[in-house]
Amino acid sequence: MCNRFVPHSSTLVNLVEKYVAQKRDGELVDQNYFENELRKLGKSPDQIHDLIIEMDDDADKELLAGEGLKRSNKIFTFGLILGILGMVFTLAWALDMFGFGRGRLTIVPFVLIAGAFIAVGKSYSEIGLVEKRRKRRALKYQSWG
Repeated sequence: MCNRFVPHSSTLVNLVEKYVAQKRDGELVDQNYFENELRKLGKSPDQIHDLIIEMDDDADKELLAGEGLKRSNKIFTFGLILGILGMVFTLAWALDMFGFGRGRLTIVPFVLIAGAFIAVGKSYSEIGLVEKRRKRRALKYQSWG
């Protein structure tokens, strides 16, 4: 797991990322381990309770976002392939490789290319949200630190 934006001194942030990673990977999360680690960080019982609830909530959000990320990756790949094929098809048509004549190029390939790259752009922005969510989570827990 790459946390290049998380400072090495931020143990609470690292602990939260470990909790989220365990839940995301389908591992059984040992609440006692995390409570003990938070206790070692000097957190009060009320803070520990609040932090465990927040960590669990963030892990659930990450799980829900993970499904959207898989879908976005598929759309991104399919859109790139479709867009490139549309450009190749348009170029081949424009060079009269299909024998239809140069003046008869329709708008369909251009719509195909535009739609594919719009889908790629939207899915790329969704993929970028994963990193932003991780950074926001780090900032949120640094304030608890």
